[in-house]
Amino acid sequence: LDEPGLYSEFLVADDMDTPGTDLNILQTVIVPHDLASLPQDTLTQTSNLPAGQFKRYFLQVPEGSGQLQLKLDVGQKGRARMHVISPWGWQEVSSYAGVGETMVREQASLTFDKPAAGVWEVVVYSSSTLSTFDLKQTNYKLEASLKDVTAVAQKKPIDRYLITAVPSSYQEEGQLTVTLHFWHYNTKVPAAGVVMINNRLYELEQGTVTLTLPLNSTPIPLHISW
Repeated sequence: LDEPGLYSEFLVADDMDTPGTDLNILQTVIVPHDLASLPQDTLTQTSNLPAGQFKRYFLQVPEGSGQLQLKLDVGQKGRARMHVISPWGWQEVSSYAGVGETMVREQASLTFDKPAAGVWEVVVYSSSTLSTFDLKQTNYKLEASLKDVTAVAQKKPIDRYLITAVPSSYQEEGQLTVTLHFWHYNTKVPAAGVVMINNRLYELEQGTVTLTLPLNSTPIPLHISW
């Protein structure tokens, strides 16, 4: 998934010995625009929307951001506003930009000081009353930028699990089987749930995960997160 946006698809589980599919789970993944990786920490998007329609943008805001600035430029080419949803779920709505009968503004803007780190959603909504102004669509430019970004020292991960590794005494050519044991840090009982190992998600079975690893490097790298 290289292009930013929202993706939804069904994860299908099927027992080949039974008719039909056995399980369908809807999965939704958001791929945001990473503002910190863009030139001058700024995203610029131009588009158009028919009356009453909207378009969603997802923005990755890193820790240490001093300010998140959002600007919607419409001019006399339509009428639109922004709905902004923070990672915490609260929403703020801008004024309309573009044509109108009163309080006409060519541009609407919102500024958030010390924005929460995470994925922000910006929804551009094209007014349903465009026909009043003899317009069929809204042409707009959206600009999102970060200001005063400072580097944040990495934090020590939460001590959730103790991990031990037990290699198998039997090795296939070029491969090694290893069982990882996960124990709760405080209670020392086998852990339950899921963990990410080398970018793959594994479910813990009685606190263990068994991996088959290639013997092409020593030591064998394991990147584990939860």
